[in-house]
Amino acid sequence: MGGEVGPKSKFEDLLTSEVQMVLHDFQKLETTAEWCANECIERGPELATCARTCRDIADIAHLGVQLLSRNPYRRTDVGDAILNAFLDARDELQRYRYPPVMDTVQALDRAVESLSKAIETVQRRGGGTQ
Repeated sequence: MGGEVGPKSKFEDLLTSEVQMVLHDFQKLETTAEWCANECIERGPELATCARTCRDIADIAHLGVQLLSRNPYRRTDVGDAILNAFLDARDELQRYRYPPVMDTVQALDRAVESLSKAIETVQRRGGGTQ
């Protein structure tokens, strides 16, 4: 007979509200950017660069969710790299006035904002290097 085991924590219970927001925003961005890439492809070859950029954004957002799920509080250098990639992509996407692209830019802006806040919080607490 082993000792009593208390209630198990849920994954979400172990994350700060900032990290939960980043994960949510990244998941929304991944979905939106993937949809936008498909819309751009359907529209024609004039949006090929936009479609590739959206696919890149979706892939980076997906990778960000995976990395943050492993250890959200230790590696702000990864967060900084993702942030820079998102900012570069936003510069590219802002050239297009196609509604799906504008939706993606909005989702990208939310992800950039929540990621920036999370990075600042980790740095204020003295973490973020490894």
